[in-house]
Amino acid sequence: MAQSKSDLFEQEIETDLKTGKTLDNLTVPITKVLLKDMQCRAITAEDPNPDIQGIVKEDMAGMFSGDVSILNGISDIIVKAINIVVGTGEGTEMTRDFYLVAIEYPAIIRYDFKFWGRTVQAKNIREKIHNAVTSVVYKSAVDVKQLDFNTFLSVYAPILNDAYSKDISKIKEALEQAKEVFNIYKSEDNKIHFEAENMAKQIVSMPRQKNIL
Repeated sequence: MAQSKSDLFEQEIETDLKTGKTLDNLTVPITKVLLKDMQCRAITAEDPNPDIQGIVKEDMAGMFSGDVSILNGISDIIVKAINIVVGTGEGTEMTRDFYLVAIEYPAIIRYDFKFWGRTVQAKNIREKIHNAVTSVVYKSAVDVKQLDFNTFLSVYAPILNDAYSKDISKIKEALEQAKEVFNIYKSEDNKIHFEAENMAKQIVSMPRQKNIL
């Protein structure tokens, strides 16, 4: 069942990436898929409380080559999703899917995540395995020329808040880097006009996206 979920998730993500479709009806087009990772794991009776946070950070460190603080922000969001998936009652299953967009200098990267988990109910199986978990992750290069800066900021904001604990000065620095990256891809006739200080304050006050997790 976990493997069949993995196959299905792979198809769904690739279909969305063809058009740049996202869960919140924004369009984040890509140029190509850079990396994908599909895993089926079991949480065993011998280790019913695995170090999910450590596993996620280790896996993401192998995929994300950007700023460590941004990596931690991404990992925190993922851990919350997985904890929900593995925290279901016996005999039930749950799916969580979301996407994130982040700076991985000098590129802008889109990550698509789909997680599925089922808590085992049968006693003879539960003696060995508590949960079956599937994770599918795609890393893609964003087509920056087709993405406007404000759309990017709206999906980058949740990561910045988690990464820098709403520290305005650090968020401002991250936004300046984002502006620099955008200017690499945008022509001089289509410059991005942006005040980092004001936008940093707006991001801090921005409500968290409840539909992500």
